[in-house]
Amino acid sequence: MDGFERRKEKKIKQIFSASFELVMKHGFDKVRVDEIARKARVSPATIYNYFGTKEELYQLTFDNWIDSKLREYEEVLNSKASFNEKIKDLMNHEIRNIKVLTNLSQQNPESVHYFLPNLEEKLESFYLNLIKEGKRDGYISSHYSEQILKKYFKLFFREINEDIHTKNDINYNEEIEQLLQLVFHGLSSKQK
Repeated sequence: MDGFERRKEKKIKQIFSASFELVMKHGFDKVRVDEIARKARVSPATIYNYFGTKEELYQLTFDNWIDSKLREYEEVLNSKASFNEKIKDLMNHEIRNIKVLTNLSQQNPESVHYFLPNLEEKLESFYLNLIKEGKRDGYISSHYSEQILKKYFKLFFREINEDIHTKNDINYNEEIEQLLQLVFHGLSSKQK
């Protein structure tokens, strides 16, 4: 990568970071491109040149956020930890990320449609890898077919997706934690 490409990549990271931070703080509708440009230390023209429209910027910002979270999940899955320890770590990541998405949805429900369509598709590949490792380690019962387990995770995702749009009570964090424990530990072929 030459110097121009490195500078461009750095600017794009700055724009993503500023965009995500401002949208999380103020909501999608209240943030203007010139505010993002000021926070990212670039010109508004740079943002339009790289992203086209405000909507495309937000879509790519959330895609970038999702990709960064998936990289974190993959790091956990590829670690040397036991499968049970990986599940605990993944549950903690998932709880934090669901809180972020719920907070964003509560601030501005319209902004959620920028990231949810891609999220389920991107998570499916990760969950398939998780299932394979869980079956190999005897943590997930081998009598469940891959197709059934994909449906299982899709049911979970759809419920969480619905909750992200509607929940705002204080007990939600405990509810999410219980759901995640049920999803991951309910698959167990033996108690660990």
